[in-house]
Amino acid sequence: PDFAAKLAMGTASLMEQPFKGRSMNVQTKTVPMTELLSKAQGTEQKLTFSKEGPGVLYYSALLKYAPKEIPTKSIDNGLFVQRWFEPYAGGGQSTKFYAGDLIRIRLRVGTNQERHWTAFEVALPAGLEAVDTTLATTAKLTNAPDEESRGEQSEYENGEDGESGSADGEDASPWSYGFWSPFNHTEMRDSRIIVFADHLPPGVHVVSFVARATTPGTYILKPAKGTLMYEPEVWGRSEGGTFEVMMPSSVSQK
Repeated sequence: PDFAAKLAMGTASLMEQPFKGRSMNVQTKTVPMTELLSKAQGTEQKLTFSKEGPGVLYYSALLKYAPKEIPTKSIDNGLFVQRWFEPYAGGGQSTKFYAGDLIRIRLRVGTNQERHWTAFEVALPAGLEAVDTTLATTAKLTNAPDEESRGEQSEYENGEDGESGSADGEDASPWSYGFWSPFNHTEMRDSRIIVFADHLPPGVHVVSFVARATTPGTYILKPAKGTLMYEPEVWGRSEGGTFEVMMPSSVSQK
């Protein structure tokens, strides 16, 4: 390698770096958003990597920013993501629940081609807490009339809303009930639930989780987001908005 690499925003130069001989060193350049906007001069400009001389230039670009407002519209950039909330005992979709209610969170994702190493993050409103049903200390949940007992913290479903789980309380694999699910790992955290699929075939796939409404209030509902871990340009998000947890009426009021 013996070349000079250049990075430009339109015709304005952002970085110039010579490379001579083989080396594992990585050259980085951080550009503030204000400088990027000034280089763009109020119009859409292309970010261009170029080189002069023999050798191969390997590069990557990462844009970090914080929006002034939480996004509320869904986006499909290669992954379709949809998230909604239902009463655990059954019923239609809702974003209003009483404190103490059990809630089923459903996540539906879709892709028109085979994907690999995908991660889907479902943000929890501050008034909800995820329920890990695999813990022995978790109180036994009352089953909905049309549902089997489950021993997993999430239920894997196919495109026809079939679900897998363990009727006897033992761990069940995603294909226990005759179909295969791409979701092979789940992380439950205080503020979000993350589900992973090493291999995501074309089609629509659904997974659900259980949470409990704990604290009354009106909270920001961040969109659920999905991305390819090694191809971040392929991603998608669901709609956002607000989520309300209400105080149950007292016995005297009833």
